[in-house]
Amino acid sequence: MVEVGIFLIGAIIFIGFVGTYLFERTKIPDVLLLMVIGILLGPVFRIVDVNFLFPLAPFFGAVALIVILFDGGLNMNLFKVIGELAPATVFTVLCFLGCVAATGAILTWGFGWNVWHALLLGVILGGTASNVVIPIVSKLTVSDETKTILSLESALNDTLTIVGAIALVEVIATNSVDVQSVSNAILGAFSIAAVAGVVAGLAWLKFLEYFHEKSFGYMLTLAALFVLYAAVESVKANGAIAVLVFGLILGSSNQLMRFIDGKKKPLEMEGPLKRFHTEISFFIRTFFFVYTGILLDLTAITGPVAVVSLAVLVGLFASRRLVVELFSRFSRRIEPYKMLMTVMMPRGLAMAVLISIPSSRGIQVPGFEAIGLLILLLTNLLATVGIFAYERGKGLARPALFSGASRPRVLSQRVKR
Repeated sequence: MVEVGIFLIGAIIFIGFVGTYLFERTKIPDVLLLMVIGILLGPVFRIVDVNFLFPLAPFFGAVALIVILFDGGLNMNLFKVIGELAPATVFTVLCFLGCVAATGAILTWGFGWNVWHALLLGVILGGTASNVVIPIVSKLTVSDETKTILSLESALNDTLTIVGAIALVEVIATNSVDVQSVSNAILGAFSIAAVAGVVAGLAWLKFLEYFHEKSFGYMLTLAALFVLYAAVESVKANGAIAVLVFGLILGSSNQLMRFIDGKKKPLEMEGPLKRFHTEISFFIRTFFFVYTGILLDLTAITGPVAVVSLAVLVGLFASRRLVVELFSRFSRRIEPYKMLMTVMMPRGLAMAVLISIPSSRGIQVPGFEAIGLLILLLTNLLATVGIFAYERGKGLARPALFSGASRPRVLSQRVKR
């Protein structure tokens, strides 16, 4: 069995490399390929014991979240993020509320669900997955503004879904509503995490001035990430936001150091630290998607579950499309990317973990977990198809869409050729 396990680890790494290579050449995201591998290893052939791995979901999900969010922060510009934070927050909240409303309405009026159970599923399904979105958008041929908005949306969603889901579970379990405590929890989680990320990031910049070229510099940075995440989570704030901000501070180190103390010599972040983190991020991300596929229980997907899931998927898509259309009226620069922003709605491991919380609190809803996990698979499928269509130029090769300063350089060159 040891030999089989080691062979599977090697094979998964090779498959992850092939998936990344295919994405660069064909623009077909590797998410579904890796999830299908996980489904084959778990639910289909039962090579991997799902019952053994499922309790590890919170730990593995947290590690994947830390590494991938830090990678996303390193590759974003802090000053651009500050400029897009307000519109990204508005976009995130509108998409989240739209998803919750659409899911609640469909399940309540269309399938006779209890309204609280319907809203609970809507909240759990309401956010896109930063583990999926950030690695994908970083490689897409879109404007920096669009990348920033989608990346921030997926990061901000973690707090909305986690706090919202836990609050609704308490409401259902105790049959009491406390709107003020929920609002305070969300605002507190964001503010504490953001401040912690800034303070830790600035302190670590000073540390890296002396140690970033020495041995184990990256491992110490990774250790700092884990400590930061754990510390922020321990005070009931959002560790994911703290890690993202920490990465933003380090990724914008040159500009920050010049702004703070006028240093002429930049802090080099493109060296061993960033290269090594890219390798670690690839490894974690590859196993994360395979792991997500392993968790899927295909036996629970019955005909009624499939019908409900498809109806909810249509509602999620329609509500997001409406928000994107409204948002584009106020931000014309995202006009060429409306289709991409609409389909960029994959769910991830955070949702897979949250979907099991109601049953652990005695809230039994037939098909609840199966619907959630099927939606996870369907939203990733929709995102894959939509990204492929976008990158292959369907509906985007018209010259009119490339007018203005924000047109993508790569695509415009493709059109010219």
